Amino acid sequence: MKKQIKKHIKKAYKRFRASKYFAAFVAIAAIVFIIYVLLPFPNDNKQTVVQNIKNLEIPYSPYDEQVVEHKAYTLGYNEENEQPNWVAYSLTKENLSNPVTERDGDFKEDPKVITKSAAKADYVKSNYDRGHLAPAADFKWDSTAMNESFYMSNMSPQKPDFNRGIWSSLEGVVRNNAYNNEILYITTGPVFYEDVTKKTIGQNKVRVPDAFYKALLVYKNKDKKAIGFLLPNEKGNKPLSSYTLSIDNLEKITGLDFFYKLDDEEEDKIERTYNLGDWEFSEFRSPEINSEKPFAKQSTSDHSLIRTLTMLKEIKKYIRQKIGLN
Repeated sequence: MKKQIKKHIKKAYKRFRASKYFAAFVAIAAIVFIIYVLLPFPNDNKQTVVQNIKNLEIPYSPYDEQVVEHKAYTLGYNEENEQPNWVAYSLTKENLSNPVTERDGDFKEDPKVITKSAAKADYVKSNYDRGHLAPAADFKWDSTAMNESFYMSNMSPQKPDFNRGIWSSLEGVVRNNAYNNEILYITTGPVFYEDVTKKTIGQNKVRVPDAFYKALLVYKNKDKKAIGFLLPNEKGNKPLSSYTLSIDNLEKITGLDFFYKLDDEEEDKIERTYNLGDWEFSEFRSPEINSEKPFAKQSTSDHSLIRTLTMLKEIKKYIRQKIGLN
């Protein structure tokens, strides 16, 4: 049956190509493509948050560190621990709705770290994963951002059953909250307890964290809320809601001042307490293209359409860059 259909399609195409309408069709298609390239991308520079506070996710840090900026995230690198004190970025619904790449990248040293970052070899035979702090899956919207998420400056030693278990689940929950709130400000990093014996791995003596944190903020219109997560670096068996705490309490543990660019009175109100009911605790699943239903399953044809549209977007981006429109 499929062979017969293909045969009919080929015959129809040959007849159409030989007809007087074929040249006109090609010309119209070329004009449509030129218009598509010249039109700007939708939502360029669109700010979904009413209060535009630049770099709101970046904390105030009292530690000795190098602040390193990459395309989609910023970090404060601690040479003594050979990993960041914090990694900060914002994540939007638009980012999550428009994936252009799958997980793609290789672990590598960060060329921007002056003192040199930890190396890939530090983790070999260490029994620890190279745990992403800013997860690669949050950067599917841009191939450069995805690639930069594999810098060793964004890694921290995580126990395998932690990294692939509860930490991965928390990353999915973060994405869900970003999608449902349109924009989410995120700060994440390791925690080291002074009363715990210091452990390191590799030639660069990368310090193994005792725990990891995430600080989340929604700040748009009248919807302003924040919540913290603190998880020990071990297999987690409890629900994620049991690892929550206020931003004020998280600041006492980390020594960082999160979201300090807010007005003092407003910051105090947002960070003093939190309401579990304000937050989603289910993990994010990619939405159907052009759909408001984030949990719908995509068919094979959907994936083919996504790949085709992604290819067209990349071609458009390349041409616009070459002719100076981007």
